[in-house]
Amino acid sequence: MSDINRDKLIQLAEALGINNPEKIKRVEDAAKKYNNKGEDEILRELQNLKSTLFKDPASFQRQMKVIKEIRPMLNGEQKARFDKIIDILSKS
Repeated sequence: MSDINRDKLIQLAEALGINNPEKIKRVEDAAKKYNNKGEDEILRELQNLKSTLFKDPASFQRQMKVIKEIRPMLNGEQKARFDKIIDILSKS
């Protein structure tokens, strides 16, 4: 993720409603929590998260639209992982 511009991440966070320094710090802390986890472990956690995300379908769709804006900023390997995550989250 170090290839992603911090300003762009802040713009995306604001689009998701994460628009104050405290919330941004919590998101950064959450990202650090997953930094040392393996891909399989993260994917299992994503599967568990899906039920929470689907509780508000309209909000989920808005968030997915904004999240997909990250894709062009990724390299090939990151895009492959990103696509896998989006696929998992998109399937009901």
